[in-house]
Amino acid sequence: MNSRLQELRDILQSIDEQILDILQLRNQYIKEVGEIKKENNLSPLNEQVANDKEKSLIKYGKAKGLKTKFIRKLWRLIHHDSVKQQKDILGDIFLLQQIEEKKLKIINKSKKKLKKN
Repeated sequence: MNSRLQELRDILQSIDEQILDILQLRNQYIKEVGEIKKENNLSPLNEQVANDKEKSLIKYGKAKGLKTKFIRKLWRLIHHDSVKQQKDILGDIFLLQQIEEKKLKIINKSKKKLKKN
């Protein structure tokens, strides 16, 4: 095999491992974020923050020569896992929040129907 090819594969292996190390570090901070959200009774998902972050990362990635579609897919995968980790930390608190939100939606719909009649 071509020695340069093997050298490049070794370099890529090292970079891939560094990416995983960074993701593991990110997960440590996500756990801390989840704990803070739990203490403050906050939802694991803030859509506005997530959307702003995605736009920011797309802009940053495009400036680095990456394609928008790739950046969006990668970010959504990372973000989805982060939200899942936070939901796990919040546990029952998150489920109760969801139930309360659904109740409020049902109540609001009922009120609107009553006003129409």
